[in-house]
Amino acid sequence: MSENSKTQGAVVVIEPVAQAGLARRRLIRAGLVAAPVVLALSGRSAMATGAGCGAKGLSPMAWSSIAPGADGVCVMLSHHVGRNTLGRSPGFWKPNTGGSANVFQGPWPAPTITPFSAYVAGSSYSGIAAADSRWATGTRFNQVIPIINAGFFSGVTGTSTSSISRLLIDNSASPIPIKLACAYLNALTFPGYAMTTAEVLFLAANKQLVTGGPILSDSTIRDFLDQTWD
Repeated sequence: MSENSKTQGAVVVIEPVAQAGLARRRLIRAGLVAAPVVLALSGRSAMATGAGCGAKGLSPMAWSSIAPGADGVCVMLSHHVGRNTLGRSPGFWKPNTGGSANVFQGPWPAPTITPFSAYVAGSSYSGIAAADSRWATGTRFNQVIPIINAGFFSGVTGTSTSSISRLLIDNSASPIPIKLACAYLNALTFPGYAMTTAEVLFLAANKQLVTGGPILSDSTIRDFLDQTWD
């Protein structure tokens, strides 16, 4: 028996991955496979954390491919699949307004997206309070992710016209819209991240579908995005 044959037969049970894979196939079956962004998704397989069904850094296609059924079985690949660059979580992007420490853990992708209007990437900032008026001047959420369904912002403190930095400061949890905004920041900041900006926008548009409802559930989107950052 060849080494490849041995590897093809190995399985590991990872329930969340299987659920996301099923939802991804439903999305393709819905007829959206013709969209250019989906074609881009299907050509960018990658996985991280070494051999087997590592659950970090998977691109959308790899996330689906390693879980081909709805039975909770994750099939190990018979060939090497390259690693995607991990992005950063909402906790990384959230400005630190609690004292004299650096406000930012890393630079924002200015001038495309800024936490406030006078922000200069690479500069050191400290002592900016949560109530500082500057936070209202940053790139607004709806300047990055178009809003087609008002219900998309349900459960979020703030509105779609709030700045991304303001939303990060005001929300102790990270609802789906904020996770998507952080995924967009990651796509702009880290070459080789699991998603492109177009893919993030496609995911956000699917979440906001009105007729028939979104094909991907909140838990599927959350599980997928959470494994794209450290």
